[in-house]
Order: sequence, then C-alpha cells, then structure tokens
Amino acid sequence: MTTPKQQAAILRLRALVAAKRSGANSTNSPVSPNETKEVPREVPNNIHKAPDISVSDVDSFPYNANQQRAINLARTGKSFVLTGAAGTGKTTTVKGIVRALLTSGHALPMEGVHHKHLPISGAPSIIIVGFTNKAVENVRASLSKDLQHNCLTIHKALEYEPTYEPVMDKNTGKTHTSMRFMPARTEATPMPEQITTVIVEEASMVAVDLWNRLIEALPARTHSTLQVIFIGDIQQLPPVFGKSIFIHAMSRGMTTVELDEVYRTALESPILNLAHRILSGKQIPAKELQDFSVDKSATGQGKVFIHVRKHKLSDMAAVKQMSLWLPKQMDKGAYNPEEDIILTPFNVNFGTIALNNIVAGHLAKTLDAPVYEIYTGVSKVYFRIGERVLYNKSEAVITDIKTNPSYYGKKPRAPSNTMDYKGIEHDQAKYANSVVMATGITGNETDEQSILDSAAYVDNMLSAMSDHTDEDSPTARAASHIISVQPVGLDVIQKVSTSGDINNLGLGYALTIHKSQGSEYRRVFFITHASQNSMLFRELIYTGITRAREELYVICEPDMFVRGINTQRYPGKTIAEKIAAFDRAQKLVLNNGRGNIDQLPKDLHRFIERAAATSAVPGDVEVVSITETTTQEVA
Repeated sequence: MTTPKQQAAILRLRALVAAKRSGANSTNSPVSPNETKEVPREVPNNIHKAPDISVSDVDSFPYNANQQRAINLARTGKSFVLTGAAGTGKTTTVKGIVRALLTSGHALPMEGVHHKHLPISGAPSIIIVGFTNKAVENVRASLSKDLQHNCLTIHKALEYEPTYEPVMDKNTGKTHTSMRFMPARTEATPMPEQITTVIVEEASMVAVDLWNRLIEALPARTHSTLQVIFIGDIQQLPPVFGKSIFIHAMSRGMTTVELDEVYRTALESPILNLAHRILSGKQIPAKELQDFSVDKSATGQGKVFIHVRKHKLSDMAAVKQMSLWLPKQMDKGAYNPEEDIILTPFNVNFGTIALNNIVAGHLAKTLDAPVYEIYTGVSKVYFRIGERVLYNKSEAVITDIKTNPSYYGKKPRAPSNTMDYKGIEHDQAKYANSVVMATGITGNETDEQSILDSAAYVDNMLSAMSDHTDEDSPTARAASHIISVQPVGLDVIQKVSTSGDINNLGLGYALTIHKSQGSEYRRVFFITHASQNSMLFRELIYTGITRAREELYVICEPDMFVRGINTQRYPGKTIAEKIAAFDRAQKLVLNNGRGNIDQLPKDLHRFIERAAATSAVPGDVEVVSITETTTQEVA
C-alpha cells in the first residue's frame, strides 16, 4: 500500500506528464572560399630578404644585428625581453639563443632531477615554458629531440594537479570538500635548483599572478644567478586575466631587444602581409579588401579569403546564417572542427556560445553520437563523449560521461543522437520515451510494484530537492553526471562532477580571440558581426589573424578594417609609445584604488638590477627608452 504522501506525489507527477503531453533562409550567406587575384603587398621600409640557410651552426648563421644582440645577451647569462611582430624571425632567434646557451657552458646537464615532466638526468638546465600547449608545441617542434622534454606549459612545470580540501562555511560552520586545480611546486616544494635559464614563450599572454607562482616555485637561493628571457609580441592582446608580465618587464626597464626587420619571405604569406598592413595603421576600405584575398596554398605560402557582408543583419539573423553555412563547410571538408578553429570577439548573442552549439550539434549528428543532457543545479548543459572543450583555460577532450550516484535531483533525459545542444529532441518517439524515463510513470500504471517503485523515486527526488536548499551538502553541489576531461598535451584525466565545475566547462570549437592567444591553428575562421564593434580594435584583429598558420577565412562588416585599425587598446606603434600608454593605464588603476597585489610582479627587479650591473655585451646597442612608472613592485 502506498502512503498518502506517496499517492499525492504520484498524482502531482502524473499531472505534470499530462500537461507536457498536451502540449527563414538568409539571402546574405557567405560564399564558399575560392581563389582570387594576387595581392598588392604592403612593403614596409624595414623589409629584408631572409637568409636561405639551415640553422646548423649558431656562429655561421647570418643573423641580423638585433637577432645577434639577443643571442649575445643570452650567451653571457643576462635576463632580457625579446619582442617582434609576426615574420621578424623570433623562432629562428630562439633557436639561436638555445644553441648559444648550450655551447657557452651556461646550460649544463642536470642530474638527479625529481620532477614529474623533466628527465631524471642528462637534460640541459634550460626550461622553455608557455601559457598554452600550442605555444609550447610550436617552439618544441623547432628544437632538437634532446631539448623537447624541456619545453612544457607553465602549469606542467608547476605540476598542477587536482587537490581536495575541507572548506568551512563561515556562516553555517559546516564543512564540505572542495576540489581545486593547484600547483604541487611552490615555495615550500620548489622546482629543481639545477635550472639556470627560464625562457617564457608567448610571454605577452602570461598574467602577473601566474608569473608570481612560477618565480615562487623556483628556489629563492638560485634567483641571484637565474636567467629569465621573455619572448613575445607587444602588438598582441594583453592576457585575459590580469596584466601581462611581458609588458611589466619592459615598463620596469628590463633590457629589451626588438626584432623590427620583416623578411620578404614572410610577406609572401598572404596572412602575414595582411597582418603587417594592420600594424601599419593604414586603413583598408571595403573596396580594397578583396585585393587581400589571395590563394598561395599551392606554393605553401598560405591563403586568405575575406567575405564582406553586403547587408546588415541582426545578431539572430547572423546566427541563423551561420547555422546554414558552417554545416555546409563541414560536410564538404572546407572546415574540420577537430583541427580548425572559429574565432570571434564575444561569447554571447552572436558569439562563441551560439557558434559552438551549431558546430557541436552538426558534428554529433554526422557522427551519430549520443548527446547527454546534464543537470548542473538550475541549469542544463549538453555534451558528448569525444567533445572538444575548454577547461581551466586549456583545450581538452571529454573522454567519458557517466551518471553521478551522488545526484538525486530531477532526472535528465537519456542520451540521444537526435537531441541538439539546446535540448530539443527531434525524434518524437524518443521524446515521449524520455518523459517516461525521467518520471518512471507512463500514465497507465496498473501494477502496484511499478507504482511503489515510482513512488520511491519520487521520495528520493523530494528529499534531494529539500537537500538542495542546503548549499553545503554534497547533493546540493552534485551534477547529474561525472565528466572525464583530458587536457590536450597532459597525461592526466580530471573527473568533473560538481555543478560549478561543469558550468565552467565550455565547448571548444569556437573561442574568443583573447582565449586563442598563444595558439596557432592550421585554418582559422575569423567571424565577426556589427554588434561586436566595441571590441574590434587593432590588437584584437592582428592577434586573431596571426593565429592562422596556413588558411584564414574572414567574415566581417564592410568597415571592420577601418574602425578596428583606427582603435588601439594601448595606443602607439613603437615600444616606448606602447609602454607609455600601459603606464598611464596602470597608474590610473592604482590611483583609483583598483590595484591588486597579485597584479604586481614578484622579484622582477632582481633580474633587471643584475642585468644592468653586468658588463656590456659585444655588439650590444642602446636599449629602447622606457618610461618610468610609479607602480611599486613586490619584493
């Protein structure tokens, strides 16, 4: 016999089930990319022919004056900054720097190393670190095999791993277990003291707080001899979170070498030619944009295709346009969502969320892969196994999805290969069945045991709903599923099971340009809309375009390369002008009381002072004039 409480609950659920049971093609679609005419190249005054020679010997390679200066600084153990735009030979210079360190005796073989990702013995005492896996992979591919283990992300160098800690709520006095991704290498458990040189790749996107963690994890007693080399491009965007250590180092007077000679071979690339036109500050009117659509893929120099929207569209109409166009590109192989990337300035409205849903939905349909509905508190999200995602600011892949035994909330629908990423089930038979599975009630129960089973589920659900009012309970935080996530390039699988953590997990087919920084992709789709005009400034457009290695497709409004080129985040063309703008912004933040001690770099002054005290390097030239700053540095 059922109790009155159970009967009332069953009646309520039956009423809900019964209530549920009762119950524009765009003409402005982008054309497919095709070959167009040769581009009239913008040739800067500082253009040079790249030497046609292999880098086998650092002393015989014909480096230009600033490349050689950087190598000389490295050879003598000085800390410095190396900056240069795309096509100025930064990668070649980094190879020369590493070779100079190895041949000068500054980098010695390390022995007895106890580190999760570094060889135990024999590896040089150099580590080359970056914020993203892609940044690290790019430099790793240019170095010899014996150095490739020394190229790792900053998070890998710090041996980040999941930690579980009891956390007490100050208001209730209750404790619960909280999972955090934290570094195993800290000031208390430092990295190997044999490390003599740290090269920070793509340093323009490394925020100060991450630098602080890195320098704290390097033994303090080695700081007096440690060499730090920052590599980056001051023309790119600042990092997403906090200020960049790269621009802080230059602002404080660290020796800075600027690579300002652009090689002709670089400008033969349509992608880099467009990038340098943007950096020049010279506008590109709509009538000239097609002159920059060039296909040189047959000769390995790349391809640019620019589609200008002929009519104004609302953001919703533009999303509809993409829902028709992107699947067509996927079906014919012009866009591979597993390797290529879509970049756009915003997340919302016409942004990454909508574009990700379009791609993920079509990909799941093409693969006939089941989509999982996952409850995360009051929200729902949708993923499949094998999904490309962004987790903890890094690209990752979902390796498994399982139901969470700690969850007693509303039952999600069963995984379905006909459900889209908005939760719409396109198979009506499956939809009806999903209602039955979610409630356990068909509306025609005659078997008493089935009613009792359903009633038991109702009791559990009602109990869980009551438990959800207590924010400290595991049930309140539990999501309906446990998602296994593997960051790209890391041999660790993270199980994500709380509502908060899963809500921080996002699809990774479309990214904001900020989040793409430091990465490089074979093919980039740079897609914008008029609603994003406030975000379209020169550094953002330049950064988005230079993420493409081989092919770049741009879909934009007619005035993007006029409005965007005219606007800069930090005004100026030269380093001194950029630094002055940064200093003004930094001083304004501090004067308004919005400064944060985590935004101030630790120990940076030690490397600057030691470099200044070192005797001049042969062939050294005057460092660029850097403005003074009133910002106080953390000792």
